[in-house]
Amino acid sequence: PNQKDASALTGKDDGFVIKANTETGSVEWMVHYPQSNQDSQITSVDLDDDLNVFGSGYTCTLTEGAEKKVCDAIVAMFASEDGSLMWERSFPELGALFFVSFDREDGGLYVAG
Repeated sequence: PNQKDASALTGKDDGFVIKANTETGSVEWMVHYPQSNQDSQITSVDLDDDLNVFGSGYTCTLTEGAEKKVCDAIVAMFASEDGSLMWERSFPELGALFFVSFDREDGGLYVAG
């Protein structure tokens, strides 16, 4: 995770966030997030005034002996400099979040699923 020149696999579909150089397309940083033993994705991103990245999505797990996976909605914030995880919140009752938007006027973060 969080490597420029490597990849990793923890589940069937793993999430990621990539910051790329707009002139060359080269990867400046990549974060392997969220990680799970089933499906996980960041489905939407937005930026704050300092160019930190907000991401929303979901992460699913399949516990040993279970027949069905369980999915939790997630929202997280990543540092603009290197993609390091600044904070994350899980919403087990929602299952997934598909959109995130940062309100520059009031500093609020809006998510939808």
